[in-house]
Amino acid sequence: MGLSEQERKILEQMEQEFRQDDPELASTLGLNTKPLAGKPQLRKFSAANIAIGLILLSVGLVLPIIGISIGGTVATVGFGLVGFALMFFGILYVFKPVKKPVAK
Repeated sequence: MGLSEQERKILEQMEQEFRQDDPELASTLGLNTKPLAGKPQLRKFSAANIAIGLILLSVGLVLPIIGISIGGTVATVGFGLVGFALMFFGILYVFKPVKKPVAK
């Protein structure tokens, strides 16, 4: 259920007052720009970050299978831990904030 026009105006007024009261915190929270026509701003993802993250995730999924197929407790645990770490960092890499280019 969407916001009514009155609720949207009240929310925009509260955001504007918040930006004026504490501009540093508003900048940190990403409230430094005004939403377009009351629509929420979507988070931007980099295609390169998504590709690299998915590659790390895929390799991380394969490593435990390789460790199991090689056999041996040390190999299985080692490949499993490395695979888990790669999956974890792959997912983090996908959600890594995209830096905005500096306007000159």
